Amino acid sequence: MKYIKSNSCVNAWDSAVDLLLGETNNSTSNLIVEIQNTRDIDWDILKLKNPNKINPSLNDIYSVINTIFPNKIWLKSESRQEFYDRYIQIYLRNKPKGTWGTYFKRLIDYPNPKNGKPNQLENVINKINGTQDNQSATYNLHLSSKSLDNLKTRGSPCLQYVQFKIFRPYIKMTSIYRSHDFLNKALGNYIGLSLLLNFVAEQTSLTPDGFLCHSIHAEIMGNPGLARRIRQEPSLFLY
Repeated sequence: MKYIKSNSCVNAWDSAVDLLLGETNNSTSNLIVEIQNTRDIDWDILKLKNPNKINPSLNDIYSVINTIFPNKIWLKSESRQEFYDRYIQIYLRNKPKGTWGTYFKRLIDYPNPKNGKPNQLENVINKINGTQDNQSATYNLHLSSKSLDNLKTRGSPCLQYVQFKIFRPYIKMTSIYRSHDFLNKALGNYIGLSLLLNFVAEQTSLTPDGFLCHSIHAEIMGNPGLARRIRQEPSLFLY
């Protein structure tokens, strides 16, 4: 197991890339990253660290963020229900062909063959708000299952599970990835998870207290030189 603790998503990703660049095949097992501060997101740094700006064939960081939490849609919505409805409308209009969907879609419209399509995220918010005592509690969200994804090794969700832990007045989060791409996806994933935690904290009048991200398999997929460049190049613009 490897463990990284950092105050920000960007610094955590930098440290993880440094670690992976020193590993055989630029990969490791059971990388646990703790990010303490999810509220202060430096969007200017993210513009410089966008993989798509380094190489157009790589993922756009904002698209990666939106798969977990579509912040712009939320900011334009007047209620949670409007937020969910608007997202589903946009998703159906732009649904990617031949894919399993998005993480946020499964959070708010989980295709459970036995139980319709529950809104897991709204259920968690309502349960937290309905329990006002000081006891700690845990609330779970699932992104994948055997019935949905048929145990595929590729082409199924990498993010498997999100858990919220309540220690009033604080809320912490844990996420588990079966496989994690630190060139294309991980930094955007960290930002998306931060926004998700901040949203639940805001809607439950709690204080976000950071999150743990457990990457069962962590790897710089593709060209490690590109990851090194994204890791180092922003300093040329900032200083």
